[in-house]
Amino acid sequence: MAALRDGHPDMVRLFTEGQCFTLFQAVRAIWPQAEALHSMKEGHGYFSLDGGSYDIRGRLFRLPPDLKPLRHRAPHRWARWEHRRLSR
Repeated sequence: MAALRDGHPDMVRLFTEGQCFTLFQAVRAIWPQAEALHSMKEGHGYFSLDGGSYDIRGRLFRLPPDLKPLRHRAPHRWARWEHRRLSR
């Protein structure tokens, strides 16, 4: 996660403000055992892998109390296509 996060100064913003499920899809391509998690309160997605919970910031130890497995495909409002572009 650090290599991806540190690849561009806007990575944290990108993957915490609208593209969290896209990050999960990339992680799942590498680690098929990864599981999508979602917090309705935060409106943010995480993933679990090998007993830890993560997002683009890395392993997280303080998690939202309403965090639950996402048992279906991406919610319909999670845009598959992002129109914002990373800039420097």
